[in-house]
Amino acid sequence: MTITISTGRSPAKAHGDVLVPSPRTTVFHLSESEQLSLYESPGNLPLSIFARLAEKPEEQIFQDIRAGRLLALHLSDQGYRIPDWQLDPAKYLLTLVVLTHADEANAWAIYSVLSKPTDRLADRSPVEIVTAGTILAVGGMVCELLVNK
Repeated sequence: MTITISTGRSPAKAHGDVLVPSPRTTVFHLSESEQLSLYESPGNLPLSIFARLAEKPEEQIFQDIRAGRLLALHLSDQGYRIPDWQLDPAKYLLTLVVLTHADEANAWAIYSVLSKPTDRLADRSPVEIVTAGTILAVGGMVCELLVNK
């Protein structure tokens, strides 16, 4: 099965037999209070708690963040918070697909598109509806939303 998603706005990156659009640099601004509100959401865990739940050393989690293998929100004076949905294998793989193909989008934009309900998904968010069988299709849609943001 081949999934091709193209918006004509930016080149696509090939990933196996799937083409996912590469978002251009996404300008996504939130006020400090909006960032703090998202950052402090109950589902966004401090690095130490996420590491314990993932049964990995904190240093490994930090390396995964720096290498772009894990989505994390960062406030300079408060450290990292990691969405707990990444503890679920299908949701983590969705996030990884988006991080891999949306390397120019910032973490706040990616978090927003992954977690906010959208009309395209009957007012549900991508992380709510993703399953092991829909990771690539949902990932392509998320990248398309990032391109159009």
